[in-house]
Amino acid sequence: MTLSKIKEQFEGTGQVFRFTFLQLIKSRSTIVTLLITLLFALAALPVMTLVNGGSSSVKQSVAVYLDNRTPIELPELESRLKEALAPTDVTLLSGPLPKDEAEGVGLTLEENDDAFGLTVSWNGADFSDMSSVYAIGSAAYDCVNTGRLRHAGFGEKEIEFLQKGVVPDGLTYAEFSEPGADFPFSDGDDFDSSRYNLQIGYSVVIMMFCIYSVSYVVRAVIEEKQSKLVDLLMVSVKPAALLLGKVLAALCFVFLYMVLLFGGMLLSYAVSSRFLDLSAAPATIGTLLNMRPDAVSLAVIVVTGVLGCLAFGLLGGVCGAGCSSIDESSGAISTCLLLVMAGYMFSIFAPMIGGTLLRVACVFPVLSMFLAPLQFMDGSIGFGTVALSWVFQIAGIFFLVWLSARVYSSLIMYNGKRIGFGKILAMAGAGKEEKK
Repeated sequence: MTLSKIKEQFEGTGQVFRFTFLQLIKSRSTIVTLLITLLFALAALPVMTLVNGGSSSVKQSVAVYLDNRTPIELPELESRLKEALAPTDVTLLSGPLPKDEAEGVGLTLEENDDAFGLTVSWNGADFSDMSSVYAIGSAAYDCVNTGRLRHAGFGEKEIEFLQKGVVPDGLTYAEFSEPGADFPFSDGDDFDSSRYNLQIGYSVVIMMFCIYSVSYVVRAVIEEKQSKLVDLLMVSVKPAALLLGKVLAALCFVFLYMVLLFGGMLLSYAVSSRFLDLSAAPATIGTLLNMRPDAVSLAVIVVTGVLGCLAFGLLGGVCGAGCSSIDESSGAISTCLLLVMAGYMFSIFAPMIGGTLLRVACVFPVLSMFLAPLQFMDGSIGFGTVALSWVFQIAGIFFLVWLSARVYSSLIMYNGKRIGFGKILAMAGAGKEEKK
């Protein structure tokens, strides 16, 4: 197919895009939905925080008292505490916890025979503050464990070995203790709950984007089909341009919807953090709101997400054209929904498996949009793998555009029982045989 013919296939896409987007944005039900979404986004985080046990006041600083009665040194304790309690300011003081310090936490490290004991204490802290106490105790325990090994004469490489708990095959003690030797740790990944929460949060966002996009595309196609407006559009616009314009309009509308949703959540987070203790907020939401991607990672997230949602939008448009009424839209949407849910469910369990299977899944269409960006940010895959996933996604989009160009004009004029995606593929093949 020549460049001029390809251009002819997509003439009028902009007109269809403007018409469909204005129809979506002018709808009274749409305006009400957007307002409800904004109100929900503003109220969701503080409500969930209070329901999960958050207090109505936020701690700006925490005083931690260290009563060290042992020769163990803990030089990294203060930095670990600040990291664990961020953004709360942490002040590390020496000595036992004063009885009149109502908001402080005490750490007592003492020697018991041949062992060391760590005691965490506090004065009158209510239940909402217990998450901070647990975080302080956990950070202090890790530091004490490292200090204990260092005090026993172990080097930094030996300490890393003991904390990893992995014994490399064929490694002798002489090789292990040799100064400057690189220790070949196992390449197995440790489970990281924060990374897992981020993966779940990101997958939920992509799933919502796809489902909303497919729903709006399917409804737009069926409504125009029922109103006979599509008969006029088909006179001057090619089938591929007609469907692509609708899909792009739906994606832009859903993007506006998601901006209101997550923009409202970010605004709610910024305001609520001044008045509420958000440490009791659900971990997935907190991790997602604290996501800080760099420019390259942000580009990978945007490009991968847009390509994936565009593919699902085209698939939804083709399936929707096989319906004759809004009552049949659920069947068209369910075809896309099954694929979306399959990608979402795999994205939840795949990080636990890791290895080659995870890297292959980051390239596979449908799965790559859920997995590739986060795995790239984590360093598990390189940009080459991400680029390869884009190639497969674009190939899928070209296939759906080709499919719509062959069958969309026939489907849009069809009135009768809903045509499934399998029969649509058969129609495309039959049309190809007729041309031969």
